[in-house]
Amino acid sequence: MKKYVIAICILLLASFAFAGGEKIKSKEEGKVILKVALEEGRMADVGRFVADIYQQSNPSVTIDVIGIPWDAQYEKLLTVLSSGAYTYDVIEFTPDWGAAFVKSGWLTPLDKWWDEADQYYKDFLLVDLLSKFEGAPPALAGTYYGLPFNSDVKMLIYRKDLYEQYGLTEPKTWEDFVYNCKKLHDPANDFYGFGYPASGEETWTQVVVHLWAFGCTLFDDNLRPTFYSKKNLEAYDKLIKTAHSIGTPGMYETGYTEENELMASGKVAHIIQWMPAAVGTIEDPNSSKVSGKLGYAPVYGVGTRGTGWAVGIPNTSPNAEEAFKFIHFLCGAEMCKESLIRFTNSLVRKSMINDKELLDKFSWIPGDIKALETAHEIPKIPEAWPIYEIIGEETIRALQGSITPEQALKNIDSRVTKMLTEAGYY
Repeated sequence: MKKYVIAICILLLASFAFAGGEKIKSKEEGKVILKVALEEGRMADVGRFVADIYQQSNPSVTIDVIGIPWDAQYEKLLTVLSSGAYTYDVIEFTPDWGAAFVKSGWLTPLDKWWDEADQYYKDFLLVDLLSKFEGAPPALAGTYYGLPFNSDVKMLIYRKDLYEQYGLTEPKTWEDFVYNCKKLHDPANDFYGFGYPASGEETWTQVVVHLWAFGCTLFDDNLRPTFYSKKNLEAYDKLIKTAHSIGTPGMYETGYTEENELMASGKVAHIIQWMPAAVGTIEDPNSSKVSGKLGYAPVYGVGTRGTGWAVGIPNTSPNAEEAFKFIHFLCGAEMCKESLIRFTNSLVRKSMINDKELLDKFSWIPGDIKALETAHEIPKIPEAWPIYEIIGEETIRALQGSITPEQALKNIDSRVTKMLTEAGYY
């Protein structure tokens, strides 16, 4: 939590000087050098692959893809952008990061390039979530600040082979899910119904996914938190009281990576995981014991959490025109399809939904589409991540029994209200 308090302080200070800093051109002997900062791993690999193709047709452009580890990415971008100095020509961001960057005036509006009538733009999924932001300083006001690059959605992943063996059906409700978990739960043989995550960001992600699957609301129209309500408490109470009876004994050490490992090693019947990011581990035939044995579905058959990544241009880039040409190519239909096939990058275009080649290759796509259609995200504000951390902290206390589920929800409401009041939202 502390590092995000510091991060918000940086945002507030920088908002007074977003246009400061001398712009240093990255041109050498007539060539344009684009510095592209992406999350190290799958997304940076996509960037490098596409950059190689782009440079073949654009020999005057050199693209340097700089990978940044996920756990350092936000603070790195905050430090760079708040300095007002030119460092990157392209960055990627999540909805809450984008909200912070736009509020501080750090992103270049894409409106002069964005044509809503053009099929290129009409074909994008998640435009409202990933591309549109409000609150930029007047000098940099616009409507669009990023091109959708990657979608992330929480999905229920289950052992389809065991479902067939035991005559189980895909769960459409929480009760169905719990029944299936208990049916397959076998601790005596080191096999568990659910790889419940209670470590790191997956703690709060599990909570909001669960509440949304029950049709709960987390904020009212005035941005006031509504975690504590009769409906929310009933849903939350079920999660807290059931987690230990169907989960693994090491839930407090189970986060994103550990969930994938539990499934790949054949130790759990279900996980609720980010897709398609998890596919590379759980469907790898060389390392996963369950490759080809899995089913994919929306969480409890209804709602879930959906987010993603957009790519945009810092306002300090001296190469905005060339940077836009590259991200336009990077996020185009052809490269999106190739990125999915080669690197399991995500669905970001409507034209990919019914692509026979993709459907034949990836069994999880229909479930992913259903999940995206019912996905939610909390408001796009700079304080989103600290809010999530509050949810996680109070949930851990409830899981450990030091407070009741009711007190946990009351604490979340109180702490979030205090934070947003101090930030000037009310």
